[in-house]
Amino acid sequence: MIIALSQLPVLTIKSINSSQSIFTLLFGFVLYKIFGDRFKENLTRDKVIKKLISFIFIMIGIYLVLS
Repeated sequence: MIIALSQLPVLTIKSINSSQSIFTLLFGFVLYKIFGDRFKENLTRDKVIKKLISFIFIMIGIYLVLS
């Protein structure tokens, strides 16, 4: 994995890392629904939608930089 990451450009690695936050947010929301309020973060539906929109704008910005 280290050799594969060293062959990628820096912007590609940054774009992959920026999309990781969306998956973390979605998994956190699913676990919040399964296990209840055991997390320290408020994961109500409104907060998740606001965070998801912010993450999408970050990904669009990185896509514009890459192209």
